[in-house]
Amino acid sequence: MKNLFYFIALGAALVVGDITAAQPPLAVGRVVDAATKCGLLAATDYSDKTLTPAELASLKKEIAKQDWIAEIPNLGPTLLANYPAVIGIHKHSGFRLAVHYLGDDIMLLGCSVPVVNGDQKEQTAMIETMLASTEALVGRGTEVRTWLDTEWKKSWDLCYQEGVDRREVIRKKRFGAFLVTVWGVPPDIIFLNCVRAAKSPDPTAPSVTAPAGQEPHH
Repeated sequence: MKNLFYFIALGAALVVGDITAAQPPLAVGRVVDAATKCGLLAATDYSDKTLTPAELASLKKEIAKQDWIAEIPNLGPTLLANYPAVIGIHKHSGFRLAVHYLGDDIMLLGCSVPVVNGDQKEQTAMIETMLASTEALVGRGTEVRTWLDTEWKKSWDLCYQEGVDRREVIRKKRFGAFLVTVWGVPPDIIFLNCVRAAKSPDPTAPSVTAPAGQEPHH
């Protein structure tokens, strides 16, 4: 199970390719500002990146090997969409913050939080950065901070318990447009993903019946 959890860092780790030309939207700026105020990441720790074709192909192969990733709705497709991303990396600890976006919308916020690599001050700053960036994404007053701070600890408690379904280890809750998921491998690391939920079909939209012998157009 431990190796499975470490895989999720690959999405952030591989975003080291071409620098994107597009200016990140204001929503990304709000998340980055909230994260930076926690003191772990400096403005110079961020860069704008996308995956190279070779890196994207490698990521696709890795995702195909991990059937559990399908347990987090829309995560696989979002990673493979290769949206531009703003990446913040704390070089000393290896903490990573990745904000993937499309137009004005954030599509995915991911954090890899290797608390094992930091001293007590850095560990506190890593966790606070995870909490603050998530709150900036989904909004204050949503109770996401309290939920997240409780659930990563619960995930650690469940990780190595005999007979525990891994779906219980991956803690999930919907906050607005995002499914927030958190889990970890004690005492080493915490993983966070906030995935924008796929839009459901409009139930009020009229159905289209294709003429006989023809496929419906989409």
